[in-house]
Amino acid sequence: MGRPVTGTMEYRGDIQILRGVAILFVLLFHLQAPGADNGFLGVDVFFVISGFLMACLYTPGSIGQFFARRARRILPAYFLTILATVAAAAIITAPPDLANVTTQALYSTLLAPNFGFWAANSYFSNDSFTPLLHLWSVGVEIQFYVIVPLIALFVRRSCFLMLATLASLTICFLAIGVSPKTAFFMLPFRLWEFLLGFVAATWLTQNGQPLRRAPRLAWLAVVVLLAAPFYGINGDALSPVTGHPGLAALAVCLATTVLLTVGLPGILTLSWPGAWLETLGKYSYSVYLVHFPLITLTLYVPFAGTRLSAPDAGTIIAMLFAIGVSSVLVYHFVEAPLRRSLFPWKASTVIAQALLIAIALEAHPAVATFYTERANLIFAGAGDRNTYRCGKVARLLDPTALTCSLHAGDAAAPRLMLVGDSHADSIKTSVTAAAREIDATLRFVVPNEPLISPTHSADAIIEDAVRHRVDHLLVHFSRGNPPIDALRRLVALAAHNKIRVSYIAPVPVWPGNVLQVLYENLRDGTPLPRQDIADYRAMNEAYLAPVRAIDAPNFAYFATAPYLCDHECRLVDAAGHPLYFDNHHLTLTGAAQLTELFRQVLTLARRP
Repeated sequence: MGRPVTGTMEYRGDIQILRGVAILFVLLFHLQAPGADNGFLGVDVFFVISGFLMACLYTPGSIGQFFARRARRILPAYFLTILATVAAAAIITAPPDLANVTTQALYSTLLAPNFGFWAANSYFSNDSFTPLLHLWSVGVEIQFYVIVPLIALFVRRSCFLMLATLASLTICFLAIGVSPKTAFFMLPFRLWEFLLGFVAATWLTQNGQPLRRAPRLAWLAVVVLLAAPFYGINGDALSPVTGHPGLAALAVCLATTVLLTVGLPGILTLSWPGAWLETLGKYSYSVYLVHFPLITLTLYVPFAGTRLSAPDAGTIIAMLFAIGVSSVLVYHFVEAPLRRSLFPWKASTVIAQALLIAIALEAHPAVATFYTERANLIFAGAGDRNTYRCGKVARLLDPTALTCSLHAGDAAAPRLMLVGDSHADSIKTSVTAAAREIDATLRFVVPNEPLISPTHSADAIIEDAVRHRVDHLLVHFSRGNPPIDALRRLVALAAHNKIRVSYIAPVPVWPGNVLQVLYENLRDGTPLPRQDIADYRAMNEAYLAPVRAIDAPNFAYFATAPYLCDHECRLVDAAGHPLYFDNHHLTLTGAAQLTELFRQVLTLARRP
């Protein structure tokens, strides 16, 4: 049986110290401090502490009071952060980046920021401007609060907590192998972290107080916790061993659970670092809310995504000063007083949400009116692209599939497969349109590194092509990919299975972000980069010569440069729409310039 809870607990300074350690990890990670590469594990520490505290503070039958306390504790500073970030972004950022911020603000206002970021890029990608990215964890916390009464209802059932914890941990580790983003952002796959705290509060302590001290175990847990930033983790890895939340997260969460159960060693709680960390823990929520928008807005550069590398020590000091001052102000004037007040939280929440939604919806259109038509054409290039690869739904419905269907054509028409990296992804919409013209079936390789990763070798591609009765492969990669030996093997295996291979050459690339250089040219008169076909050939010849030398009756080579260059290679189309959304990926407009090329490729596909 679980231990009885009273809904109250005595103050524990060591828990504040743990919070201080957690927020320090996160802050150093976002400042890209040396040795803090895995500082995001601080969030895992917060989750365990949250589960522990909710188990101690929730009294069965007091659902309304519990939600009221949580709302008054969390939401005022949370909504203020959203409002301040949107307001600052409206002044500082270019419209495409502001559009990203307002979308993040909408999801966050609806208390589902983790859903919004799950639908976008990986947490570990800085391609988009995401000053509200850190709110994903607050969303997970809020969603956990909603089910705390349900957990408490079953907590006295024998083994419920243990079974629920193991079940969540199991599906988390399984999900990492399919969709690391899903495991990272979604509550069911993070629930085990909160439940470890619940276990410590319900089974291993009395009203949140340690039942006995275990100094050696506590010191071991401290070592495990402080070593967290040095664990080898790849946040996008498809393995619980190196991925996240994987074994490293489990180690950190278990260490936190131990320290919540037996307490920190006394020498640490009485030391001056302990006192400093306890104070930092007191302000940890306010620090967490303000630090990431301040860092990203300070370092903002149009079209450069989320920048976290400060140019010099002076900038870092200035940001730390701003974070400190802002955190103290938010804590003393918003977080602390409103937490203790009895304002009507339901009505206040609805009003705040309505105002924030209205501001988020109007901010981008309003700011865009201050720019010229030409500038807005440049800005539109940032959104001129389609869903990444096959989309999340296809990946979740068939997680082991190597390819997905882009168009299901007539049974008698050609059956095509597009193979390539992110450059193939950028042209897939135009290839699909050309396939529709002849009602051809078109499949697309799901992973981003076919023929590059050993897992997705030429043998695996051909095996999948044969399974789906594909008769023509369209291969398109960025410059230098795939390895020439892998391409030769693909052609040889394809010939053995009577499959054609059409190689579509890489597109021209540029030294800088095309949208950025176009905007700087418009704003400041900065010269545009220049490249002609001779330059393109010189940059690509070392790789393309061996490709063109492939001598096989089932292989054809198609050049892209003539469709994107007259004599000079173009950055925009005749109407001024950008052809690239960064320095090397085509926009939908850019890919449309290759439509006639794709028709020629598919004409070859129709030959017997």
